[in-house]
Formats: sequence, structure tokens, C-alpha cells
Amino acid sequence: LSLWKASRYRFFLAVCLSLLGRVSLRLGRLDEAVSRLGESKTNFRDVGAEEEIPPVDARIAECRLALGNLDGALELVSGMLRRAGESNGMAKMVSLLERIRGHVLIQQGDLSGAREALEASLAAAKERNNQFEAALTMLSLIEVDRFECLEPPLELVKESRTLLGRLKGRAEPPVVLAP
Repeated sequence: LSLWKASRYRFFLAVCLSLLGRVSLRLGRLDEAVSRLGESKTNFRDVGAEEEIPPVDARIAECRLALGNLDGALELVSGMLRRAGESNGMAKMVSLLERIRGHVLIQQGDLSGAREALEASLAAAKERNNQFEAALTMLSLIEVDRFECLEPPLELVKESRTLLGRLKGRAEPPVVLAP
């Protein structure tokens, strides 16, 4: 971060802030995550890299979810999903966006809607051969089964473990849900 600030190369400063925002989110430092992601978005906008903003917005939606701002997260994700067909960059994010939407619906108690969103997320991840997103979505589908007091399908559990093993995952990432 210090290097990119000192160099005044704002594009890579924005990239760095985006990555640090994601790390802060995973560490549970939500205010820090929102701040870094907001700075990243500002820097991308200032250098004219508008195509880099949607992934940052998706992570901001994830922060809103983690903060318990379900309506804000759902509003941001829904708007992005409506625009998903506009560009290949937006289409790449459908799996993430549907997964976030599914997590919001879980928190709102709409487990059938959540399952539908998560199945759409998994289909989008598999269509793009995005194994990491597929694995995360499978973990979320397993959580929905647990919320419904159902035994998750053994094939789904095995496939998620296989994917995480292939990706050299040392631990299963937690499903991001509001407190």
C-alpha cells in the first residue's frame, strides 16, 4: 500500500486497496473493509477504469451483508444482476452475486429463494469453470440444508471437498452471514 501511494500510480493503488478490503472483510474488520473498498472504487473511477468497479461493488455488497444491512446488500446485488448481460466482466460475477443474494435470503428466512439463488450461482460458476466460486457456493448450499435440518447430499459434500482439495484449500472459508 505504501509503495502504490508513494508512486502515485492510482490504478495499482486501487487494485491494492481492493485486495486489502477483501482481506479485511475475511478478517471481520468490516469498517476497514468498507473504507478500503470505497477508496478503491474512488481511485478506479478517477483513473477512468470504470470496468474495474463492479467487482469492488460486489465486495461492498458482501460487507453490507456481513454488517447486517440486508436491504442495502440486496439492492446493490439486484441492480448488478440486472446489468449482468451488458458485459463479459459483469457476466463473470454472476456466481458471486447470486451467492451473496442467496446469503441475504437465508438471513431473511427465505430458504427456498436462497436455494434458488445458490443453485443459479453454482450453475454460473460451473458454466465459467470457476472452481473456487463453485466450491464456496456448494458450502453455502450445504448450510441451507443444515438450516432446513436436512442431511446435505453426500455427492455435494464430496464434490466441495474435492474442489477445495484440488485448489489446495487448507480450511473451508466460512459462509459470510450477518451476525
